[in-house]
Amino acid sequence: MLLWRIIGNVVGAALVLIGIPLTLSPIPLGLLILFIGVVILVASNPYAAKLLKAMRKRWPWLNRFFRKAENVLPDELAGPLHETESDEDEDSEKTPERATASLGEPMRRVTIPRRLR
Repeated sequence: MLLWRIIGNVVGAALVLIGIPLTLSPIPLGLLILFIGVVILVASNPYAAKLLKAMRKRWPWLNRFFRKAENVLPDELAGPLHETESDEDEDSEKTPERATASLGEPMRRVTIPRRLR
């Protein structure tokens, strides 16, 4: 298990580092190499998975890109990406009672629009 993580980190980081300058080349091979490197890093490194989850939460366009990639990729590669999906969908399912429970007794009576929370 430890050997897989070490190999995954080295190969994933190497592919990311090779893919970054190749994105500027006329052939878009760098994006593919960069994507494969990110998938390998996410599968082998839990910190990379947390970082990707935060990035997907911050940038919706990146989240949409990885969602489309999950639909195309085989299950073995889509699994680690699916685990990094942002939790914003779960936040929208909260009941107003639970969403305002942490605000204290006086604030429970005030309805706060979701955008301002």
